Amino acid sequence: MNFLKQIFLPIAIVVLSVFLLFAAYNDVKRETINQLNVEQLTHAKQAAKGIQIFFSEYENLLNYLAAQNSVIELDENGKQIINNFFYSHAFTLKAITRIDDKGKIIYTVPNNSKFVGQNISYQEHVQRILETHKKTVSDVFETVQGYRSIAYYVPVFKNGVFKGGLAVLVPFDSLAKYYLKNIRVRKSGFAYTVSQKGIMIYTPLEKHNYKNVFNIFSNSPSAIAMLKKAIKGESGTTFYELSNQEGVSNKFCAVYFPVKIADRYWSIIVSTPESEILSTMKGFITKWVVIVFLLTLGTSVYLYYILKAKAIVKEELKRKKAEEALIQSEQKFKTLFQTAGDAIFLVELDGRIIEVNNSASEKFGYSREEFLQMTTMELNLPGNEDKVLERVETMKKKGELYFETVYLSKGGEQIPVEVSGKLIDYENRKITLGIVRDISLRKKQESELIKSKEEAEKANRLKSEFLAQISHEIRSPLNVILGFSELIRDELKENLTQKTTNSFKAIDTAGRRIIRTVELILNMSELHVGTYEPSPKRFDLVKDLLKNIFKEYEFSAIKKGLEFKILV
Repeated sequence: MNFLKQIFLPIAIVVLSVFLLFAAYNDVKRETINQLNVEQLTHAKQAAKGIQIFFSEYENLLNYLAAQNSVIELDENGKQIINNFFYSHAFTLKAITRIDDKGKIIYTVPNNSKFVGQNISYQEHVQRILETHKKTVSDVFETVQGYRSIAYYVPVFKNGVFKGGLAVLVPFDSLAKYYLKNIRVRKSGFAYTVSQKGIMIYTPLEKHNYKNVFNIFSNSPSAIAMLKKAIKGESGTTFYELSNQEGVSNKFCAVYFPVKIADRYWSIIVSTPESEILSTMKGFITKWVVIVFLLTLGTSVYLYYILKAKAIVKEELKRKKAEEALIQSEQKFKTLFQTAGDAIFLVELDGRIIEVNNSASEKFGYSREEFLQMTTMELNLPGNEDKVLERVETMKKKGELYFETVYLSKGGEQIPVEVSGKLIDYENRKITLGIVRDISLRKKQESELIKSKEEAEKANRLKSEFLAQISHEIRSPLNVILGFSELIRDELKENLTQKTTNSFKAIDTAGRRIIRTVELILNMSELHVGTYEPSPKRFDLVKDLLKNIFKEYEFSAIKKGLEFKILV
């Protein structure tokens, strides 16, 4: 019996250890994959949010432009507004185009006359806006200007009637590179974007760009299954396999997350080879092989120490993972904090500034050391103390706050800013994380747009006043002439010949025709500026219209020897 124990007990210990090794391996592998998926999903969400914000801002600006009467009518002032808008955003746009309700280009910037008048209603996204009269976004397509781009359209209406669309053409490759190119998970994990129709909008592997993803992944059923879910606007995690040129199959861990843009869905997919995930576990596997080898040479007395060693190894692994996660998190926060384009402040609830990033120093002129001796009250304009205190109380109650204000730089310059604040936990206490964005350029552009609108309205008003004055100056003398003509005719009524009677009729007809022409000019002016109010009423076609026309042209017909009469 003792012999059997001496034989089988080490074997049982080894078998048990192998089983524990396998279970621990699976636990670590599952936890590692879960951690990787969280990291990949975070990257995908951040990229999706950035792209949505980008298009949302342009949607708001386009809607504002599309509501301007001069842009709707596309007069010279409207063209100037479109030009100003484009050249103030030329660093992110390729063009801005205005189409009519038939899908023809009626204006485009950069201006090129050969494109004006071209009918682009064959383009799928143009067909959508012509049919739905709603905002829409295209896939990457070949523009008539000869480059690949993405078009974002908003409808243009006048008094509720569809008048076409206004679109910006965005070079998505540069936009995608900004939000997606820098996504790196492990050594070779990367991100790519797929449209709702299954077109590869962006991938670091440029040879696959703008191709159908179902053709690219045609040899991978698992990838096809993932892509079918992705283009439906779903999100999730999965594994898929791909074979390289040598026929070797590689397994990838991927997450997919939707991006809702106008009436379309895109999907951002972040993918990492499984081999890179497993490579992080080599040290763990090596330790367990050593332990198993020692167990095969030991006896039952070592069982206690082996189990204890396993527990120590697990705790050590957890501690290292926690330390690594903390270091990575701190490094990531520090990198994002210092490289952010907006000014970022960490502020105590009493207003004392405890940390700032480089952008804050660059925008406001204070060094970090100077900021740490200041409060947010010193950045505000004098007299705004009550507002600042009110915002602090709102922040304490709601936990977040968004507002626009004006801050003072060190040199006394007033800088319009957009402030987004949120309460966060920091070293066991609540502080405010404030992101401050300089909106000077946006305010300037808004001011210029308002000024342009006011100037256009002033021009229309002056035109109407001028026409009204001209009408008065013409009608007053004509009414005098017609009045005196009627008096002379009545005075000479007994001595009038047929020729003289016809002459008086000609004077009266011509005068009233001039007055009616002036009134029509005034009505056309009112129609042009949208102030004409129609007044429908019933009238007798023969008595009120045809007989007046007959009287107006009767003398001319008689003079020319024509027979002219009304037949009813």
